[in-house]
Amino acid sequence: MTAILKREFQSYFTSAIGYVFLGVFYFFAALFFVSYNLASNTTNTSTLFTTLILTIVVLIPVLTMRLMCEEKKSSAPSSCCSRRP
Repeated sequence: MTAILKREFQSYFTSAIGYVFLGVFYFFAALFFVSYNLASNTTNTSTLFTTLILTIVVLIPVLTMRLMCEEKKSSAPSSCCSRRP
């Protein structure tokens, strides 16, 4: 399992998708921080973190859909979906 995880992290950061994902997440994190904390002049960060979790819930499936699409395109047997005897 760690070999699959290592291979996936390397594929994310050797291509542009990992950097684009981080850039989009950092953009939304900064946008929400400015709008919830700096604009409203408060130090309460609970709304910020709640919104960031919802952002992650939306962005993580984008990465998994890409992975599933590449596996389907290569027609390789899926190692994570196969059952062991």
